Amino acid sequence: MRKKIANCRWFALLFLAIFACGEEEAQQAGGQGGRAGRAGRGGGAAAPVKVETVQRGDISAYILKNTTLEAERWVDVRARRAGQVIALLKEEGDPVRAGAVMARLDADAAQISVAQREISYREAKQRYEREDALFQRNLGSKQTYESAKTQFESSKAQLEQAKLDLSYTAIRAPIEGIMTLRNIEIGNMVTNNQVVASVAKFDPLLARIQVTEKDFGKITVGQIARITVEAAPEKEFTGTVKMISPVVDPESGTVKVTVEIPRTDKTLLRPGMFASVYIITETRQNTLVIPKKALVLEGEGNQVFTFETDPESGRGQAQRKRIEIGFTDSDRLEILNGLSQGEQVITVGQEGLRPGSPVRLVGEAAPPAFAGRGGQGRAGRGQMGQGEGRAGRGQMGQGEGRAGRAGRGQMGQGGQRGGGDQMGQGGQGGRGFAGGGQGGGDLTDRMKRIIERLPEVKAEYEKRVKDDPELATNMEKLRAFVAEMREKGLIPARGGRGN
Repeated sequence: MRKKIANCRWFALLFLAIFACGEEEAQQAGGQGGRAGRAGRGGGAAAPVKVETVQRGDISAYILKNTTLEAERWVDVRARRAGQVIALLKEEGDPVRAGAVMARLDADAAQISVAQREISYREAKQRYEREDALFQRNLGSKQTYESAKTQFESSKAQLEQAKLDLSYTAIRAPIEGIMTLRNIEIGNMVTNNQVVASVAKFDPLLARIQVTEKDFGKITVGQIARITVEAAPEKEFTGTVKMISPVVDPESGTVKVTVEIPRTDKTLLRPGMFASVYIITETRQNTLVIPKKALVLEGEGNQVFTFETDPESGRGQAQRKRIEIGFTDSDRLEILNGLSQGEQVITVGQEGLRPGSPVRLVGEAAPPAFAGRGGQGRAGRGQMGQGEGRAGRGQMGQGEGRAGRAGRGQMGQGGQRGGGDQMGQGGQGGRGFAGGGQGGGDLTDRMKRIIERLPEVKAEYEKRVKDDPELATNMEKLRAFVAEMREKGLIPARGGRGN
């Protein structure tokens, strides 16, 4: 009996040893490369970026005000008599000289009136001449003479008025300029004093701005101003301060300043355009400058990302640097501290970058992905390799592990445990993203949240997804889309979180 018990104990110990070894082998076989499934940190696809070199140049401090451009003179043309329009001689946009006929009204009635007044005038003149001759010889009464004289002068005035009314059938330009508006068509009936057209003198144009009392002392007549318009933001026009109001508006505490702008580009600059006026107050020469779009606003202080070359791999990587800013103009920044001449700052593609992030210049071929530390994801607990499974333990599900962050492999699928007499097999390892791969769900979600917050960008994104559904899932295409939108100024620059 004791011998039988001893044999049972021996078999039990042997069984436990085999079970333990089998389970360990299953875990090793099923989970091989699980830890290696996490791609090497700092790996991943290189983000496409554009760069510009830190250079020296001149930059100015200025007072910036927004306004609308005005014509130097703008006159409404009014009908000076009633009548029907029979001819239009000028169209909107045509240049006109002062006194040029722009339209004509029906003149039949006016011509008849002139003819009648001429007859009356001739009769009155003859009577006056006859009575004057008699009166000079003392053959006629003074009363008759005075009556004839009055009638003559009255008929003369009536004739002149009739001729003037006839001249009003020709609607003329009051000033030299451009016909900017026409309110009438052939066949229309117009009334006396009705506005039928407008004429403006475009050269020079005027920009009237309001400056505070604090800035008023920095401006003098003749001072240079730079002007940009929304229709051509890349172009810059030059003007001069023409007039400074002698009084301060007591309600706003501002002074009106008028800037005169020669119309050098007659096809572009027009009255009514929204314009930004920069009045230069100080200029610094031969100082370090960078494009304003390179600036990344994050946390405290101003920052930029520079394009560096990794000395070990020779590949591009981004490095964040804090900078001190001096003067700024419409598209440039003066650098007082933090950068050196010749460094390259990233101007497009900063979105989501971190210090050390792999980057490449737009147009360069993408380098091969980093190998990371392995290829297989972590497996679930496998079954015993051989032998009997433990009775009653059932099956484990094949649940996928959660997707890792950018650069980490996915968790593998769990293997099955033996149930009853079933022999277990080792679980399969899940596949990691190639080379630390696809960038991870967190960055994709963050980019899509940015797109959702910006209506114009969202509309363009949805339009492109219809044409290319892969844009919604491909990290490389999504990053290129965000970079393009940021280059167009539709997405403001924001830096990624540091390590």
